[in-house]
Amino acid sequence: NISMTLFSIGYATKPLEEFLKQLGHYNIDVIADIRSVPYSSAFHDYTREPLQRILKANELHYVYLGKELGPRSSDPGHYDETGQVQFDRLRLRPDFLLGIDRLRNGLSKGHKVALMCAEKDAAFCHRSLLVGYHLLHEQNLDVQHLTFSGELESQTELEKRLISIRQLEQDLFLAEGEQAAEAYRQQLIEHSYRKPRATWRFRWALTAHARRVQTGLGSLPIGGSITCKPRKNIVYLGDLVRRSTGNSMGCLWHSHHCSINLPQF
Repeated sequence: NISMTLFSIGYATKPLEEFLKQLGHYNIDVIADIRSVPYSSAFHDYTREPLQRILKANELHYVYLGKELGPRSSDPGHYDETGQVQFDRLRLRPDFLLGIDRLRNGLSKGHKVALMCAEKDAAFCHRSLLVGYHLLHEQNLDVQHLTFSGELESQTELEKRLISIRQLEQDLFLAEGEQAAEAYRQQLIEHSYRKPRATWRFRWALTAHARRVQTGLGSLPIGGSITCKPRKNIVYLGDLVRRSTGNSMGCLWHSHHCSINLPQF
């Protein structure tokens, strides 16, 4: 029953006029923004505040659910040892379940709700890999994803398409159900959010320290003596340390040669 269906839509490279036209075609009256960061440097119309004004001018409602249903988390326990978020852990969060309840509550009041995120193809976005997957397998609600051209693809159809995306159709060692599970697993590994590498956090800490000491000390005791450069070159100091020692940033961070008092991350 389309009138009681939860939709999803992506906006990347989609003109705002077309975005609004597609919402109107399905009588969608509520956008549920599920971005962890509701801003876009590439598509300014879809930054939260301008988008709210545009939707209001078109008699549409905006609800932000990025805290509850976004693909990132501030809890280190929701990440694996490589820094990649684990959706099976996110789905157990009380906030996530609260967000799901809010969606269902909105639907029960007769609203036509569309989950919104940036990715144009839902198969590569958490609106299917996290939220849509949970709703289908835990609550028997088959999200209808708007394609870039405005057609509908159900979560069930999308998960079957993942098998093709991951090129598992001809895998003779996997049954059909196993193909779908493996395709989903591979898609998560490739497209779930991953924290920036520790090397960048180390570079930031090293740069901050260099700014503090450059006026007096003139050198840093990291794996040897490294002369501080002028401020405009300090951002490259991490690379100089890495090249001079032959070690990776991660190794240096934990090295006993490092005498910088780094902040905790």
